[in-house]
Order: sequence, then C-alpha cells, then structure tokens
Amino acid sequence: RFSGVRAVNMSFGFYSNNSPNKIRKHPVYIAYKALNDMRRFVLVAAAGNEQNIVGKPIARDPPAGVNWKRGDYAYPGSFTGLKNLVTVASVNGDGAASDFTNYGSTALQFQAPGSKVLVLHSLTDTKFQSNIGIGDGTSISAPHIAAMVTVLAAKNPTATPGQLIGLLKGGIKLPPVEKNGEKICMYGMPSLRMAAGATTLPEDPTDTPTPPSPPASPDVSPTPPQPNPP
Repeated sequence: RFSGVRAVNMSFGFYSNNSPNKIRKHPVYIAYKALNDMRRFVLVAAAGNEQNIVGKPIARDPPAGVNWKRGDYAYPGSFTGLKNLVTVASVNGDGAASDFTNYGSTALQFQAPGSKVLVLHSLTDTKFQSNIGIGDGTSISAPHIAAMVTVLAAKNPTATPGQLIGLLKGGIKLPPVEKNGEKICMYGMPSLRMAAGATTLPEDPTDTPTPPSPPASPDVSPTPPQPNPP
C-alpha cells in the first residue's frame, strides 16, 4: 500500500546530439533514473512545443534563434529504460494535433488537451495581468495525465506505477492522432472514467525491480533543462 505523492509532473526539456544510449550519464537522466527506480511515482513529462519528432534525431533544419539543431534528440521524451516515465503530446479542442506539439509514435505515450485551455497564472509573474487566462502548450497537456494518475492512485492505493500506467492504457477513449504522417503518441487520450472503472489491476511489467545505477560523472556537457515555452 502506497501513500503520499504518486505522480510527479515535470514541464521542462532540453535537446542534445547524444543518442538515448549515450545520454545515460547526463545528470538529468541520472535524476530521472533515481526516481524511476524507487518504483513509487509515475513520472509525467511534457513533450515540448517545437513541432519536432521525439525518440528519433530531428531531420529538419531549425529556424533562427532556437535551442536545437538537425540531428538533435528531444529530452526527456527520448529517454529510454525508464518504464515509469510517460510523456504527453498536445491536441486541440477538435481532437487534432496541436500545431506546436512535439510528437512521436515510438517515444510518447499519451495525448491530452493543450490548446486554448483555461489556466491559472501566478500573479507573482508581472507579465500576467490576471490570474485566469487561456494557455497553449504540452505543459498544459501533461497535468491532465498527472491528475488522472493521482485519482487512480487514490482509488487503488496498492497499485504500482506500472499498474497505474496500465490503467491509463486500458482506458483510452481517443486513438492517437497524426502529425506529419506519424501518430503523435503510442496509445492516445485516456478517459479517467474508463480507467477508474477497471475492476482489476493490470499486470505490472516492472515487477522485477531494476537495481539503481550508481552515480556517474557526466560524459557529456550538461545542458540545463529549459522550461517548455508556452
């Protein structure tokens, strides 16, 4: 039986020309791996808002003034070996892929609303004139999934992260939409009602714990994670 925090929502990302196999000594990967191997949390990440593919090297030239280039990988979505990490792409109110969303049929798990969504702003940020606004971004999509995880965890306090993710996979109400001829995610958009209605917990593919990796010195130049721009 678990208690306390069960979902960790993370809205930051970075690009690197190091492939998923070579990025595993990067300090951000090491931090994710430590959380993953605790087998307590579902780690929910935003896919990013640069219209790039995730899980494969970017095959287009960048516009001026961006923080990525051809051949880079988008992280954390491109991380591998983290079974309790899910990354979320954005769809709009019509159910189509948001213009800005990153996408990837082999790396991203879910899609959720992220275009023209009612949001609350912190008035400590002087650029906002009101604490209520309309927002766009995968930073808005990811909390939809994190909130579902917390509700499912409250209903199923003995469920492992893998089982909670399994409930979401089993409660898909909309299949993956496409962007640039590719599905934007693996599974589609979950329904909380459908996921919470499951009468049994799914099997957990991570039932065999993976021993935590020892801390390692980075063999790449750390790139500070950047907030996904709205």
